[in-house]
Amino acid sequence: MVEYVQSQWERAGNGMSSLVHVLDIKITNNKNGFAIGAFVGKKDASGNILINAKPLGDINFLIQYKKGEENHHLSNPYNTRNALGHEKQHIKQGVSHYHQEKGWVIDYRSARELDAIKVQRTLPSWSKTTPEFKAAVKLYENRWK
Repeated sequence: MVEYVQSQWERAGNGMSSLVHVLDIKITNNKNGFAIGAFVGKKDASGNILINAKPLGDINFLIQYKKGEENHHLSNPYNTRNALGHEKQHIKQGVSHYHQEKGWVIDYRSARELDAIKVQRTLPSWSKTTPEFKAAVKLYENRWK
């Protein structure tokens, strides 16, 4: 599975064609989909969630695969590529934060997720994703509105 996802990374669009080779790739069975660990978080004394970017070498990539459940992210190459394009946008957000903001800021995760969804819909793979994948993205988008 890792080799398959790596093979789709370069075809996913949204730049960073070789970065996958330095990511710490792990597989978990707690959810379905992909996740990028580009930020670290903590709570301040008031309970606000704060984030800071991880250095590029500490970013990790997680393949979430729950056995026995359909994983739309892996059901065809275009779904995989499009989901990877979404995660690449999160890496870009982390890199931008690392170079521009530097330091702990309030986490506006909804804005980060909506930005990544907007970008993934502009990628060439979007038009070839399955209806189920598009529906899953729409549900995920509604969660952050």
